[in-house]
Amino acid sequence: MFQTLISKIFNTSISNTPSNSQNNNEHNSQTTNDLNIFKNIILVIFVLTLGFLAYKVQTILILFFASFVIASAIDPLVELLSRKMPRKAAIFLIALAGLIVIAVFLIPLINIFIRQTLLFLNQAPAYWAKIQNLAGNQTNEVGLVSIVNNLGIRQLVNYIETLNIIPDVSQIITAISGIGQNVISGSVNLTKGFISSVIFIFTSAIIVLYMLIDKYYLKDKFLNLFQEKDRLEVSRIAGLISKKAGGYVISLVIMVFTIGLIISIGLALIGVKFSLILGTIAGILDIIPIVGPIIGVSIIILVSLAQKPILALWAFIIYIAAQWLADTFIRPLIFGKFLNLHPLTLIFSLLVGTILLGFIGIILAPAFAATISVLLDELYIKKLNKKEIIE
Repeated sequence: MFQTLISKIFNTSISNTPSNSQNNNEHNSQTTNDLNIFKNIILVIFVLTLGFLAYKVQTILILFFASFVIASAIDPLVELLSRKMPRKAAIFLIALAGLIVIAVFLIPLINIFIRQTLLFLNQAPAYWAKIQNLAGNQTNEVGLVSIVNNLGIRQLVNYIETLNIIPDVSQIITAISGIGQNVISGSVNLTKGFISSVIFIFTSAIIVLYMLIDKYYLKDKFLNLFQEKDRLEVSRIAGLISKKAGGYVISLVIMVFTIGLIISIGLALIGVKFSLILGTIAGILDIIPIVGPIIGVSIIILVSLAQKPILALWAFIIYIAAQWLADTFIRPLIFGKFLNLHPLTLIFSLLVGTILLGFIGIILAPAFAATISVLLDELYIKKLNKKEIIE
């Protein structure tokens, strides 16, 4: 049987005589079954080995996938500029514009954000004490505090305390003191983490650059892996994946920036401290459907309430107005054009990405989900529907 199997694999012939043709047919049938079993075993071993290797080099895979997503987002602009100038010149112009934006706008904003964050962490215990005092007031108080309490702020604070999400003021002070004592001992790990992040970003930028410059060369090499009759279809599917993955980055950046900017400006106009931090948090949390906006507005209300009760009401109105503007004018255009993922798919991908990869998973999970949805739709669902129509 083993000899028959080997000969079948390597297309070698085995002599047959008319007298034993029936036995040969049985042997051929058995050989086919054995060959299928052998192929399935090899396939399972290959998939398991591939999964093990992917787990071992997951950081590299994440790096290349993130670079692919970023390159897919930049490529439409490169293609547009390439009509007027060489492709390399277009890429250089985009990179130069990006560096100018970072130097002129992002670095000052990051500086303000860091200062506000440090100040907020320093005043957080006092803010939480004020919130507890407001929540502890009697419901027969007059004015806005009574209205806020009747709306359930006391119950919200009590619920947060039962979850043990926010420790007592004394615990916060102790934790801050402990952080101060551990700064020196943890400086080495902090430096390593910072250097690793810088290397990751720099390497990703280099990979994105090569992906953009050698786009057509890499595309041809990839298509050569498939038979000539399948290359056109593979190229079309790869284009859809690139469009959706890049569109996710574009939609994500636009939504986070728009909502964060509107809320930050609104909170600053009414006099809420740490408006840039609160707007940034609200914009980032808005990535998570349903749950994210609830958490974002809760944080804004609590921080505003600790400063002045009337600010909590105005802050809530500003947040609702920002969400209305985003949902009415921005979100339908951006997500409908670029991503088009169902909210349940988005939530599931975010949860899985968070469990597997942490914060990086939150950023990359929707792009990966968009890639999987394209593959399932093109390779399985459409073919299945086509078979049903034919039948």
